[in-house]
Amino acid sequence: MKIHLFVPGLPIAQPRYGKGKNDNAYIPKLKSGAPHPIHAWKELLRIHYNMIASPSVFPLTGPAIVSLEFIFPRPRNVPKAQYYKITKPDIDNLTKAVFEPMSGCLVKDDNQICDGRRWKRYGATPGVGILIQDEVSAEDYYSFKIEAIND
Repeated sequence: MKIHLFVPGLPIAQPRYGKGKNDNAYIPKLKSGAPHPIHAWKELLRIHYNMIASPSVFPLTGPAIVSLEFIFPRPRNVPKAQYYKITKPDIDNLTKAVFEPMSGCLVKDDNQICDGRRWKRYGATPGVGILIQDEVSAEDYYSFKIEAIND
């Protein structure tokens, strides 16, 4: 099984957790006092995940392969020849923010995600392209990136 999904919107990285009273972990608010935008981003991801989550197929219970393509708007000072985004946010924190909402919906637990590719690039429509597979051939593994580049 192979599922392609695109979630439009500016990708948000998972922030570091703060420590509260009794060592409870929490996501700190912004300096302005507003809630962190990670909450809205994760809710948007959950909505898209639930739209494709068929009860007969999901959640996956075996190993899952997930490839991610994070697309960001190109700033004016970045040359058009530069394809990949090499500045913040960190790709590990972007990945965490996408994987956490998958638990219980697309996969039983995000620990099942055992392989996949991920990259950040500039593009016209910001968002994240997601490819979810429960089995993969070598040809499929590399074709996702080629398909994304040709779009």
